[in-house]
This record gives sequence, C-alpha cells and structure tokens, in this order.
Amino acid sequence: MHTAAEAARETTISQYQGDAKAFIEQIHGASATDVTDFRQQAEDDIAAIREWSKAEIARIREETEKRIAARKSQLDEDLEGHAAYIERQIERVQSRITVFEQEMGQFFEKLLAEEDPSRFAALAQNLPEPPPFDAPETTSVRTAFVSRTEDSPTANAAEASDAEPPSRETDEAEAAAAALEARFETADSGESDFAAAEAEAAAAAETGEAAGDGDQSAEGEEIPVMADDALAARLAGLIPVRPEGEGPADGLGRGSQAKESGQKTQLVVVGLVSVASIASFKRHLGRVEGVSSVGVSSGPDGEFLFTVGHSDSVSLRDAVQGLPGFQARITGEGDGVINVSAHDPESDS
Repeated sequence: MHTAAEAARETTISQYQGDAKAFIEQIHGASATDVTDFRQQAEDDIAAIREWSKAEIARIREETEKRIAARKSQLDEDLEGHAAYIERQIERVQSRITVFEQEMGQFFEKLLAEEDPSRFAALAQNLPEPPPFDAPETTSVRTAFVSRTEDSPTANAAEASDAEPPSRETDEAEAAAAALEARFETADSGESDFAAAEAEAAAAAETGEAAGDGDQSAEGEEIPVMADDALAARLAGLIPVRPEGEGPADGLGRGSQAKESGQKTQLVVVGLVSVASIASFKRHLGRVEGVSSVGVSSGPDGEFLFTVGHSDSVSLRDAVQGLPGFQARITGEGDGVINVSAHDPESDS
C-alpha cells in the first residue's frame, strides 16, 4: 500500500514538473515576441521624431531669416526716424537763436534811439536774457527710437511681448523730449518780456521827469547824465554769473525772490575804475548767499552806487570785505548805506 502511494506521488510530481516546464517555455516565447514588438515600435517612433525635427529645423531657419530681415528693416526705419528727430531739434535751436537775435536787435534799436537818460537806464536794466541750451540726453532719446527685441522665438511669445506696457527707458526718453520741447516753447515769452520792459521804462521816465521838474523848480539843478563808463558797467553787469539754485541777482526785481527780500542796502564804492572790475564786483555781490538783486549806477563824484536787495540774515559788511581780489574796506556806515573803499584788480595788470 505504501509502495503504491509513493509511486503515485512521484508520477504526479513528475507530470506537474513537465507541464510547468512547457508553460515556462511558452512564456519565454511570448516574451521574445513582445520584445521584438517593443523594439519595432521604438524604432518607428524615433524615425518619426527625426522627421519632425528636420521639419522643425527647416521651419525655425525660415522663421529666423524672416525675423532678421524684419529687424534690419526696422533698424533702417529707426535710424531714419532718429535722424529726422535730431534734425528737428537742430532746426528748433536755430529758430530760437534767430528769434533771440531779432529780440536783441529790436531791443538795442529802441535802446540806442532813446535820448532820455531815465528811460535809457530803465530800458538797459531789462536786457533780454538768452534762452538756456542744456545738453540733450542722447542716450534716452536714442532709446525712444530703438524697438525692443522679442523675448521668445515663437509667434505666441512675440504677440505677448507686443502687448507689454512701454519700458521705463522709453517713458524717460519721451519725458526728456517733452521737457526739451517745453524749454524751447518757454523762450517764446521773450517778446512779452521786452514789451513789459518798455512799459516799465516809460513809467520810470515819467517818474524821472516829474522828479526832475520838481528839483529844477526848487533848486535849479538838472538831472545828471550817466557817464559812458558807468553805462558800460551797467550793461556789462546786467546778467551776472550765479550758482545754480539761486534766484536772479541782476537788480531787476523780477520774480517772487525779489519780492521776498528783507531789505535793501546801498553800497557807495570808491576805487573801481575799469568797466570789467565794476561788472565783476557786481557779479560777486550777486553770488553772496541771501542776496536777491544787485543794481549799479554812477555817483556824482566818480563813486559807484550798488543797491543790494538781501534777506535780513545777510551781513553785507562781512560779505563785501570777503569779496576776492578787491581788498574792500568799510570806511563808513549809515542808515541803509555802507561806504566801501575797494582796489581795482585791473590796475595791477
């Protein structure tokens, strides 16, 4: 019994092992077929990718050539636009120079035709000032004409780049151009300033004539005529050089700074002989911090009278003695009047 059972067990196990071996061989056969299919599919996909890559390279090369040609064409347009812009700015500068020359011609035509000393002096103090010419911001102006390059090579990225707001550099360039145009337009007010100067001269002449009549009736004296040196000194010192940020120091009393000056002091200066030294003395006074206006006229005995408008905090005594090159000394002082003895620097040359 036991022997028969052992024989049946061995037979069953042997048969099962044979079936398992056959099944494993079947699995190996199916696996080889699958591997072959996978390899074939991969090779087909790789071939398709290569074909797609060739097509994309050709398309990108064509798109690249188109964009390069378009950018070169845009560069030509930018250069033409920039050249036209510069030409317009030069024409505006030349036009402003022509207008200023005409204003100066009209001013001196009326000035030299005037015979009355009071009207002449009042007109001379309103000499038209030339409009300022600041250096143009060439970098910002150039940026305004240069188009921005596209960030992405695809069409969608190009459209998104076109939709972006203007860059900060472009805004600054447009603001600089607008400021430059505003400076040119501001100079157009020169004719109205000349008309105001003429009206002021007429009013000053009427006042001077009335005062002169009163003096002649009371004392029998005539209005003193301004000497040629004094007149030249006045004309030479009408436009003093002053530091940036300070108000006008030309004795015209224009603007809010002249109105806000605390007081006026008259400097009676002796020792100045040359026109250049008189004008230099006036310019140095105009540069003193707190001085808002400086006017100059001739005195009866060869001295020069500098009328200085200044704030209450300014010490004219110290300021005058500190003027370089004049060796100024205070010789006397009264109510609103300071007597000064100065050395003429031109006498050393």
